[in-house]
Amino acid sequence: MTDKHRRFKQRLEQLNEIIMGGLGCYSVWNKLRLRDPSEVDWSLERQNEILGRWLGFFTIVVAALQQMAMLEFAKVFDTDPRTVSLIVLLDEAKRDRSLVPNADDAELAAISEKIQEAETTRETIRQLRNQRLAHADAYPGQLPELMNHSVESLAENIQDAFNRLSRAHDQSTYSWAHALRTSSSHTFEILRILSKEIEHTQTEFNSRMVEMALGEVERMEGTLGRPLEAGELDFVIKPFGLSEGQAERVRQARLL
Repeated sequence: MTDKHRRFKQRLEQLNEIIMGGLGCYSVWNKLRLRDPSEVDWSLERQNEILGRWLGFFTIVVAALQQMAMLEFAKVFDTDPRTVSLIVLLDEAKRDRSLVPNADDAELAAISEKIQEAETTRETIRQLRNQRLAHADAYPGQLPELMNHSVESLAENIQDAFNRLSRAHDQSTYSWAHALRTSSSHTFEILRILSKEIEHTQTEFNSRMVEMALGEVERMEGTLGRPLEAGELDFVIKPFGLSEGQAERVRQARLL
């Protein structure tokens, strides 16, 4: 392998890392924003409760993920010859066809076409900055056009164009699927852990409220020297502002 081929390969690998970074950030951001009932077992309300409960964290995280994804995608289309981008590497390959011995004119034209297709979505992508971030949409079918088609199409075109160029160079291709699945699954796992934490906190809170109300009921019964009647019981526990579920637990405890 000549030095120029080695340098071209190194630049392809650098571009691969840029693409992976953009796809990874986009994948995690998308999973935080999207609740797909076929993938998760919690409700839309619970996901929004999670994002709202730790708003100071998720607002910063999703904004950073969005910004990083857009910056990495922008690098893929940079026209500065000093950078590593699809456009720069393709232009270099066209000037020196020895860098792409496995491609003919038609294949190079196809790569250019894929890049051109992606160009039409770049301005739309920038509009992501204006999207409300820390909020889950109900179902994939209800997501805005941008999320459903434009970004996904851009990602597919980037991956296709890169793999075509890499194959033209040395017959190698890359797959980002496993890494992206791992990012998605870990994102879901974090949300699941936080959902369990909310559930645990709510359970503890319910128990404390019931115990406090029961303590007051027992005090009143001790004062009166008899069990409270139903109306009296409701009157005693009313100041605690119990939910219906908490109040029912108090009533059931008095029947034991």
